[in-house]
Parts: sequence; C-alpha cells; structure tokens
Amino acid sequence: MKVKRMVETETKIFIVGDKISIDLQGYGEFTATAHEVTGNGSLFIFDDCVCKRRMNATDTNEGGFVKSELCSWMNTELLRAFPDDIRSRMVADENGNYLTVPTHGQIFGKDYDDEWDQANIDIDQRERLPLMKDRRNRIADIDGKWTWYWLQNVIRSYPHFAGVLSGGAANYGDSSDVGGVRPVFLLN
Repeated sequence: MKVKRMVETETKIFIVGDKISIDLQGYGEFTATAHEVTGNGSLFIFDDCVCKRRMNATDTNEGGFVKSELCSWMNTELLRAFPDDIRSRMVADENGNYLTVPTHGQIFGKDYDDEWDQANIDIDQRERLPLMKDRRNRIADIDGKWTWYWLQNVIRSYPHFAGVLSGGAANYGDSSDVGGVRPVFLLN
C-alpha cells in the first residue's frame, strides 16, 4: 500500500508547501506554510490567525494597510514575539515592514470573478498563490474555531478593508471591526 509520509528535515532552502513551527512568545505555537519562493526569499503565511485586532481604532482606511494601526502593531509588538532565529532571517518589504497580512491578490487572484469586488476593492495585481486555490488553505482558525481575517486591500467607497470569511470566501469589514490577524512574512 502506498502512503504519503511527512518527514522533518533540516534545510536552508524552502519549497512551496514546507511548514515551519513558530513559538510566538505570549501567543502560543503556530505553523506557517511556504506559499511562494522568489529571488527575494520564501513567502510564508501563518496557517491560522494569531489573534483578533482592529485595523484602526476609528473607521478609516486612509493610507491603506501600511499606515494602519494593525501594521504598526504587527511590526513592533508582534515582531518582538518571534524567536530570534526566525526574526534574523526575515526580509523587509518595500515599505520596510517585516510582517503584513495577505493581499486579495494572494488569496483570490487579480482576476477574482465578482463584479462588486472588482468595482469596490483596490485589488492588487498579483496572481493567486497556488496553494490558495484550495479553499481549505484560505480558511483560518483562532482557538480552534474558524474565523474571518483581514486582508491589506482597502474598499474604495467605504472606510473598510477586505477580508476573508470563516468559510474562505471574500468579504470586507469596517476598519474598526475586530478581525483575525494571519501574518505573512518573507524569509531568506
């Protein structure tokens, strides 16, 4: 009988589908999966949300994710919770951030086939990450229960940000709503 067996191994080079375990001080132990490998490094997305937080205390999406309170918190407090061996290999993005949340393009693709979303969400021009084609990879838990979580993309007509519903579909929420935080980071 053929079986598929996962084997733990030591490596410096990641491939899509590799999982790493991360013990976040004060938050618990989580897994993150490599979703993309580029010349800049390997893009990891947490399999679940680490906590729930607001994007902003007030209903505003001015300045987008980069200027949000959530982004600031992630790149100060949450970043300090990472183990030194992982933090030392993190690569900053073009805005100088080490941690973000996923984008609509990464989860659903730039050509997401929904008229309302195409008209209202500031959709980034990224191709959908291959593992996100499987709805199970778009679903995230917090404390063992499915939860909705934030995406970076703003909603043009409202003070909202895009999100992913607990069942893996696209949605959005008021900037001051409390949603799941599913970290994304690049490792070299």
